[in-house]
Amino acid sequence: MRQIYSNFYIDTFINLDKSIEDELNDLITNKIEYVINLTEYEQLNVNHRIALTCNGIKSLDFFKDPELHRIKHIPPQSRSGEEIRSRITIRNRIIKERSKFLLTLSGMTGNILFICNRNNVLSPLFVCLMMHLQSCSASHIDSILQDDDVVTSAKNRADIKNYLDKYIDIIYNNINEVSK
Repeated sequence: MRQIYSNFYIDTFINLDKSIEDELNDLITNKIEYVINLTEYEQLNVNHRIALTCNGIKSLDFFKDPELHRIKHIPPQSRSGEEIRSRITIRNRIIKERSKFLLTLSGMTGNILFICNRNNVLSPLFVCLMMHLQSCSASHIDSILQDDDVVTSAKNRADIKNYLDKYIDIIYNNINEVSK
């Protein structure tokens, strides 16, 4: 588990499984209050939820959607164009539906752990998204994007920047639309 900024931590789903086996020592030591699972492939199971709940840790499978889960199980090179477009549409819909939650999450002072698969862009993306929603300076966000231990490749860095801009637009447009 790695603290990226202020109260935002990232780790992998595999390490969460190990942490459950180790009685959540690292989550408790780091005073994690919320676990946000960003994987589309692996979801929190009953054992995860019981262990987290018994330790006063809230959790959420952010991208929980049966169609998204089905598409993620298909190797990327075998996905049809329709499946690729559908995956993007579903992820955008989920971001829109959870816009207010994301805004609330960005204002939390308790420690938040974002979980994703190894070498995935979602955990660093969501940390940058939270930072943006907190109105952090662009230089702070850029320094995280330039950290090779956080963002493992130039491709991931470019993907994060693209998704960040896209998701910020979705969130702000939805919040402005709802408040009218």
